[in-house]
Amino acid sequence: MKANVLGITTGMAIRISLASAGVWWAGFAIIPLLKLKQSQTINYLPQGQHFLFFGFKSLMKTINDSAKYPKTMLFIIAYLLFNDGVQAVIVVSSQFGQEALGLDISTLSIVILIVQFVAYFGAKLFAYLASKI
Repeated sequence: MKANVLGITTGMAIRISLASAGVWWAGFAIIPLLKLKQSQTINYLPQGQHFLFFGFKSLMKTINDSAKYPKTMLFIIAYLLFNDGVQAVIVVSSQFGQEALGLDISTLSIVILIVQFVAYFGAKLFAYLASKI
């Protein structure tokens, strides 16, 4: 659907789209904020330590302890590389669509929405197949 059909500019349609996504996420964020209880005790900063130094000290302890779990470290490294590849595709896809394929912004918005729905239903399908296999 073109923005002109609704009597608004393309820029305004994009602003409305982004604002509605923000309202959507804020609305669903309220549910866990109100309903989920905190399950962990709060760790307080030890007396006489600055939070920044204590945080780095805790990080170094975690890194040193990670040698005990080599498969976990391998998984984390693989996940970071995979996630970096996915993020690169996400960042470059709209630029590719505009510059290489010559798609306008409204067509790109529709394509991105379609990709989201296909990804959702594909994830559901593969979860179902995984449960059966």
